[in-house]
Amino acid sequence: MSDRENRAPAVLETLSGKRDRSGDLPVKHPMLALGILFLRHAESEFENEAGMLAATSARRTIGKEDYVERGVPYIPAESRFSRVIRKIRQGGAAARILNSAMRAIEAENEKMQGTLPGGFEKADEAELRSFLEYASELDYSRDEGILNGAYDLFIGEK
Repeated sequence: MSDRENRAPAVLETLSGKRDRSGDLPVKHPMLALGILFLRHAESEFENEAGMLAATSARRTIGKEDYVERGVPYIPAESRFSRVIRKIRQGGAAARILNSAMRAIEAENEKMQGTLPGGFEKADEAELRSFLEYASELDYSRDEGILNGAYDLFIGEK
């Protein structure tokens, strides 16, 4: 197995603070880090599902109800990780953008209301930006188990 194929354990070690990654700040707010990983994972899953829906629905517009019908959370455009990180890289306030993204997902997915983290303003702006960049490097198509492993690692820590 190559280093790239076996990154999940190393990523989780980094997240838990057992090992520092060059240039990254330690994770001081694990539930917020988990929220960022969720955004990254949710966009990946949403895009995969969008591709499958497009392949089977060539003659009609795909909407929120198509995702809900398949049991996939609908991720509004403003909450997709790629848009969130682009706004932050352009100078937007990370905490405000992340809080807004989480609330928009909850608003579009009744079963998720009140479940996603908020309070990103508790974290330092530099910490949020550093972790966002770290999360942007993850390839969920190859780094399987990162979100579940991070959840297991952080559960009970608030």
